[in-house]
Amino acid sequence: MSAHSGWDVSEKVDELLASPAGCAFLLVLEESKVDAADAALPEMSLQSASFALQELNIWAPDFQEIMEYALLNGRRLKNLARTVLEQPGVEWWFEPIARESQMWISDSNEPPTAANFESPNLRMTNWERRTNKAETALYTCTSLGGVTSFSTVMDMSEVHGPVNDMATYFEFPLRQWRIRVSEDARVYEINGAEDWHRLCTKYPARSARDASDPDASDVEGWDVYPLRQFGGSSGVDVVTDMGRWLTPNWAAVAADWDGVHLTLGGLLAAEKVRVASTAGWTMHRFWNIEQTMWLRWAFDDVERLPDRDEMPLPIEMSFPFADYWKFRDAKGKDYGQAIKSYAARSS
Repeated sequence: MSAHSGWDVSEKVDELLASPAGCAFLLVLEESKVDAADAALPEMSLQSASFALQELNIWAPDFQEIMEYALLNGRRLKNLARTVLEQPGVEWWFEPIARESQMWISDSNEPPTAANFESPNLRMTNWERRTNKAETALYTCTSLGGVTSFSTVMDMSEVHGPVNDMATYFEFPLRQWRIRVSEDARVYEINGAEDWHRLCTKYPARSARDASDPDASDVEGWDVYPLRQFGGSSGVDVVTDMGRWLTPNWAAVAADWDGVHLTLGGLLAAEKVRVASTAGWTMHRFWNIEQTMWLRWAFDDVERLPDRDEMPLPIEMSFPFADYWKFRDAKGKDYGQAIKSYAARSS
């Protein structure tokens, strides 16, 4: 065990290197010359994570190549991953929800109330099956010295254009509320792909495909996604069976849990990582930022805070595009040799 409470550095390093988001995050740190101590700071790690997830946009025409590039090249950054995760300031990446520091952003001046809160419906919508989220939930982010994952996305969007869908629904100044979570609130923590798999298999619903998904018969198309097989071989091919792709049934989850918290470390370790067991297979996606999805009203107080204006980002970040285009060109001309070359660099 490491000096960090409750988690093992070596295990977390392996999880980051098995995740497209984790690998892209490390590549952004390297390319942007962010040292390990700075990478542990909330404002820097949140920006790096959002930048990395932006590069893994499923709607990009070269999405599969970028995923493959990130995985092959990120794995050579094992030493960087370990150094970052050994920083004394990085514990918050995997900490349970901070109940006094939850922030909610509204597109109006109306506060959230128990009266207008809606728990998930028993009948799931296609949107819920596709996005792995509850349509009627309330979402909060953790305030870390005044910085949140959502405010970081908004600041980035002012520079790069909308970083994700959330940025298209809000504008500056941000209308902020601090929400104090009850000590009795039951919060499920997601710190990695296995946590997501356990949630989906305990409260299973069938996932839904969208335009980003390869054909069910396209086994090669799924090879780019990392996979962890659980519990030995069952003789059942659950990995490419689209009917066995699971997402949570949020009404069932709400019977046992008031909220589901995705930590920053959980986002980097779980996003687009497949896990399979005899129950089916799962792949966390589309949450994009550290956040908590509330399925039931579980709050002691809601406090209006001053509006927040746009703030400058800590630094200008970049992804190694020059190297990526070499990889893409080489892949197009000689796929096998490109893989061997980049795999050698990763070892």
